[in-house]
Amino acid sequence: AVVSTQSTGIIDTINETCKLTTRIKDEESCTRLIVSLELLDACCTAVTQPDTAVCTLPSRSDPSQLVETLVFTKMCNIVTLLYGVLLYDGPLRSPSPLEPATLCLVQECLNTLLTIARFSLSTLQSVLDTEGMSLELRHVCNYLLTCATHNSYTSILDLCIQLIGYVVFSHPSNQIMLQNGPSPSILQLLTSLPFSYFSDVKLMNLLFPTLVSACFECPSNIVILQRQVSKVMLIAFLKEQLADKERKHINHYPRATFQQALKFLEAPDTTPKPTTNGAAPEVT
Repeated sequence: AVVSTQSTGIIDTINETCKLTTRIKDEESCTRLIVSLELLDACCTAVTQPDTAVCTLPSRSDPSQLVETLVFTKMCNIVTLLYGVLLYDGPLRSPSPLEPATLCLVQECLNTLLTIARFSLSTLQSVLDTEGMSLELRHVCNYLLTCATHNSYTSILDLCIQLIGYVVFSHPSNQIMLQNGPSPSILQLLTSLPFSYFSDVKLMNLLFPTLVSACFECPSNIVILQRQVSKVMLIAFLKEQLADKERKHINHYPRATFQQALKFLEAPDTTPKPTTNGAAPEVT
């Protein structure tokens, strides 16, 4: 299926709906937003090649102008919508449970962002790398990781973990975003998830690719990681995943990148020397 150029008008309408929403007033307004996001998700899915690695961008032309429209509308301001709905009353003070309608909306927002990542990763990363969007994303992810962990919102937590992995994949400035802000940072929260994420194979397959993305060619993130998690665990995970030589990609990540990441993590100079005076770590 090919999304026609009329999709740009549809997306403009979705964008205006998301941009003007700061909180969920009733179930009806939430339903309208979810239906709009499902439509956007369908537009991206229709032009996404199935069974491809997340970094594989569409090589053909884009007659629908979908990429251009997503960039122009900042992906329909989905992250701004999440920020308004979750943090309208200010920073997180306690991980209070979310209303059922809010939970459904958050899940659809995350699903749509993941679909955009699989359609065009560069679009997702470039939009979220702008100053205002990066800040909103950091606050939203910090909130969701804290709230979902405390309230056992498993599906929300898993989607958030995957999204973070795609956002930082081979993107240095987005990788640094994970360590910014007051403690605990996003990376600190990821390394402090429940023990099951480090022992259950299914959950490790969700978390570990994100941790690899966070640390690949980013020594300062490895320092933060190793305060809670040994990089030996990531090395073992990568070796296990790469053992099946028939797999072209692993959890939507290209096999070649995992091979490069393994080489990087195994190298003796990937971890900066610790300091005691608060200065930035030194890489030898």
